[in-house]
Amino acid sequence: MNFSRLIYQSIFWRGCNFFSAFLLNLFMARYFEATLMGQISFFLAVLSFVILVGSLNFEASLVYFSADNKQPIHQLLALAASWIVVYCAACWYLSGWITEKYMGGFATSVYSVFAFIYLAAFIFINYYNALFFGKKNFTTPHIVASIVNLLLAGTIVALHMAGDKHYVFTYFLPLYFVVFLAQGILLLILFHARYKISLHFKWPGKESFKTILRYTGYMLVTNLLVFLLYRADYWLLRYFNDPSRQLYELGNYIQVSKMAHIFMLLSSTAGTVVFSTSAAGQSKPESLARLMRGLLLIGGGSLLLIAATGWFVFTALYGDTYKLVYPCLLIVMPGIMALMLVSVTANYLSGIGKPRYNLQGVLLGLVIMVVGDYILIPRYGIYAAAIMSSVGYIVYSAYMLVHFTSTTHFTWHSLLKFKRA
Repeated sequence: MNFSRLIYQSIFWRGCNFFSAFLLNLFMARYFEATLMGQISFFLAVLSFVILVGSLNFEASLVYFSADNKQPIHQLLALAASWIVVYCAACWYLSGWITEKYMGGFATSVYSVFAFIYLAAFIFINYYNALFFGKKNFTTPHIVASIVNLLLAGTIVALHMAGDKHYVFTYFLPLYFVVFLAQGILLLILFHARYKISLHFKWPGKESFKTILRYTGYMLVTNLLVFLLYRADYWLLRYFNDPSRQLYELGNYIQVSKMAHIFMLLSSTAGTVVFSTSAAGQSKPESLARLMRGLLLIGGGSLLLIAATGWFVFTALYGDTYKLVYPCLLIVMPGIMALMLVSVTANYLSGIGKPRYNLQGVLLGLVIMVVGDYILIPRYGIYAAAIMSSVGYIVYSAYMLVHFTSTTHFTWHSLLKFKRA
């Protein structure tokens, strides 16, 4: 399948996934409102951080080494299965502490079990999504995720229509944490059935193991820093902001972040394809240059759309407790446009075996953002977080463009000139 067709196929199905996730987030935001939704979203952000660190971000290696069969699939599965056992054992002990510390009134032994199930489920989901992507199958994971999101969205609406809002708290939150385990198991079954790959494990040799470990280490540190670049301001806004507005502004800011990443749908989808095709040696720099120009046009159009309609759309969708979403999203959008380009440049460089540039670029952007947030958030709150996020994203993007152009021998002028490359 050619590059363009992979892009279009991935965009369509990931679009379905994003739309279903948007509906789920919208219903949750309306029913829980800004303050409680801020607490729940912050707790999920903590779990996401644990998943990222605990999974070693091995899914990046699964895509890279399974693409073009750089390493035998049974060796990759052996490493993945071994680590899943260690990871789940550690999560069993961590889940109680995490729930007690971050879920407040929900900190019960039952919710500790739910948190453990959520943590365990997502290592299966992430690893098997990566294996599908390594096979250039961008359809199946997004279809499964869309079904799960729609199921959860339909459930919260049905419970709310039952007439007692407490049903949403009593039944929906437990289902929310548990249903992802079914998603992970289903992906496992579908992958092995589709590609006729038995659960036969073979440990890699010493040199292969060192190669895989080296790449995994680079990608883990890089993606950990990327995660912090995207989410560290949650923690900074939560703990350095004025206590009287902490959860309210956090609830608004998390919705800003989620809305911004919806506008990154095309670029993040394209980035997945760029990474897998680059790892297989099939990406052409000319096609990537055209892709980046298109993403800039889409980002500019999105910014104009938000400026024209966001002042009434966001409160109409989410409710009156989300009045800060519109101005903060306008501030963040220039940075999001910059990140659209990063989806191409970073994935291309990582796919050709040069993840160090992404590591350096994201570290630079993160330092700028954290220092600025630390200084400005106590006084300016959510607006400081939005400004410094945008600045950090732009610096990160500029750094990656410098190394992309030097690697592909494109000039900045040719990249940004809107005609066929």
